[in-house]
Amino acid sequence: MGNPDDMVLMEVSGNSMAPELLDGDTVLINQGQTDILSGKIYAVGIEDTAVAKRVERRPGALVLRSSNPAYPELEVDMRGGCDTVRIIGRIIWWCHEER
Repeated sequence: MGNPDDMVLMEVSGNSMAPELLDGDTVLINQGQTDILSGKIYAVGIEDTAVAKRVERRPGALVLRSSNPAYPELEVDMRGGCDTVRIIGRIIWWCHEER
């Protein structure tokens, strides 16, 4: 699945990716996978916050989508570079505790 040195575990906070990722879930992020595969889930840094979103590349833009339809998609203009948004890595595994 990748180089172990590129892997990091994080805890999900919030419900924007429900029902796939739930508040309190643990995700495994492969920081070596930053190239966009449309429709896959990535950890994305937006300013000083990390979020989990489905990412799609459009000409000159990235589209960040939540699984929860209550959250609108966000289109980020990438023309000329963007220093407030970065792909941290692809989320390749997650788990939830039985509740």
